[in-house]
Amino acid sequence: MKQIIIIIVCAVCTAFFHEQAFAQQGAFQIEGTVYDETGETLPGVSIYHKNKITIGTSSDADGKFSIRASKGDVLVFSYIGYENEEYLVTEAKNNVEIRFKNPSVELDEVMVTALGTQRKISTVRPSQV
Repeated sequence: MKQIIIIIVCAVCTAFFHEQAFAQQGAFQIEGTVYDETGETLPGVSIYHKNKITIGTSSDADGKFSIRASKGDVLVFSYIGYENEEYLVTEAKNNVEIRFKNPSVELDEVMVTALGTQRKISTVRPSQV
């Protein structure tokens, strides 16, 4: 019985690693820079595969990025305040330029709050005590 379980586990592991190796065979490195509509580089842009959102990276302080992708993959570039940009991978490139268009929504003001606990007595005005 133990031998059968060991054989099944080995077969499953072999199939899994074979699939991973096959998937990486056609992959190549895509490198480039992300810009806003004025031509300034954007740090911290999220870059991920459209159909495999667990595979991703972000641009560095100079707006540069590097990610592995295969021909036919769609890369999604996401940044706060801008609409997502998509890039179809057709070949290995090391000078891809992604330019975000005008912001999707203009923000008037932002309010930052913190959640915490407060004793009721601290919220009562002195005139109510």
